[in-house]
Amino acid sequence: NYRMTELQAAVGLAQMKKIDFSLKKQKKNYTNIKNGIKNNNFYSFRKFPKGTKHTFEALVFNLPSKKDAKDLFKILVKEEIITKNLPDAYDWHFAGTWNHIISTIPIFKDKKVKDLFPVSKDLLSRSISIMIFIKMKSKQIKKIVKVLNEFAEERTK
Repeated sequence: NYRMTELQAAVGLAQMKKIDFSLKKQKKNYTNIKNGIKNNNFYSFRKFPKGTKHTFEALVFNLPSKKDAKDLFKILVKEEIITKNLPDAYDWHFAGTWNHIISTIPIFKDKKVKDLFPVSKDLLSRSISIMIFIKMKSKQIKKIVKVLNEFAEERTK
């Protein structure tokens, strides 16, 4: 049952009036972080197909290796930068773990689900997602940029 109450609908309508403002702020914060990263050869950023809309809720990028992603994730957590290590989201977001669904599809019946999506598994294993917020302060943005630049410089020496 996905019916909402009148109160939930009223809150939703009020929030929709702010959507353009919210997206504009998130885009600004996202762009400031992405443009502040000096070594764009170390990080490869997620691409968006033409005609799609981006909400700028997260800056997602890939690193050269799984070890780099794990090491950076530890640093981001230590620095209290809100992040997600995408391999940790495997169980919920990655079809390569959905044996309960995939195994019911006839063409996949005798196959191991964990072996079906090697490219996706590789990308997720070396991906990081940094959350972007509407009310990010300049200090927070500078800290994220500094941490990412220092990590890339250290790894590319």
